[in-house]
Amino acid sequence: PRDVVRLTNTLSVTYPAVAGEVNPVDFIAIETLRVFCPVAYDVIRNNDKMFAGHADSTGALGPNVEDLKTFHESWIEQVPQGDRQTIKRMLMRLFPKLEAVWSNLYYGPDQESTWRKQLRICSPDRFSIYFRLTIPECVISNAEMKAILALSSDIKSFGRRLVELANQRCSDGTTRVRRFLEQFQDYTETDIPLDYIPAIVQALFDVGDQLLRPEDEPHGIIDSGNDIRIRRILWQLLRRLSEPERFKILKKTILDGKAVAIIVQVVSGLGDQHGRYGATPLEEERRLISLEHLEELEKVALAKIRDSARQGFLLQSPDLPHILY
Repeated sequence: PRDVVRLTNTLSVTYPAVAGEVNPVDFIAIETLRVFCPVAYDVIRNNDKMFAGHADSTGALGPNVEDLKTFHESWIEQVPQGDRQTIKRMLMRLFPKLEAVWSNLYYGPDQESTWRKQLRICSPDRFSIYFRLTIPECVISNAEMKAILALSSDIKSFGRRLVELANQRCSDGTTRVRRFLEQFQDYTETDIPLDYIPAIVQALFDVGDQLLRPEDEPHGIIDSGNDIRIRRILWQLLRRLSEPERFKILKKTILDGKAVAIIVQVVSGLGDQHGRYGATPLEEERRLISLEHLEELEKVALAKIRDSARQGFLLQSPDLPHILY
């Protein structure tokens, strides 16, 4: 009973500071370790790459499995023998990466989106919140994410918020809109109502060029820029609709849009799916738009480029060489 009181007293102080930003079950578990097994807690807190994220067998994106095994078999020896198996089981539930160490079970990088959305401690983006008890600089909090998602049915409000995020710098030099566009993809599959999709597409075609900041350009071969993040969001949302609906939305939003660079990126990406520009064509069922509709969208996009040139805006467009090409 004294241990229960000790734990609940601790949680009554620490949990309110992060309520809504952490997974409650994970938080209770990590606080239990802090109170009753500080050796494990300190190792976790100081070695995020050994616990958070997925196990990378190649080691290209972090420690490989052999490095993980060496590390975890070393520190677990500090845990009292009677508690060791319990701690192992608990940590494998908290950090799926450790199942590759102690159960020969692997999770891929696609799981990280789910962990982040569930506010799990195993998400690299949420990990530090469990220990700092505050939202780190530049992290899009769960509350902020929900507030922005609530705006996504309003073209102007959603677009303004995206531009505000693009104007907010992080200490590493990137912008907060980069973080948002990455996290937004966690919600595109089911959380965004279907009737919100036209407004989101229109907002991105209106302000998308203002989100293409040099600070967010790729930093390595596995990184990508905001143009690619925007295209992924659009692809994921449009796939939930029928082909005629996709075409109708794209044609209207391109006609009304102002972001020439993003419009060209999207239309040329649709062309890639058909084998345009030397790309390998996708199977017909995986193409978002039919060839007939693609050709019509290409004409609309070309008219948009020429209109931008006539109005004197084209030279200010980001990614001008790609637009002209």
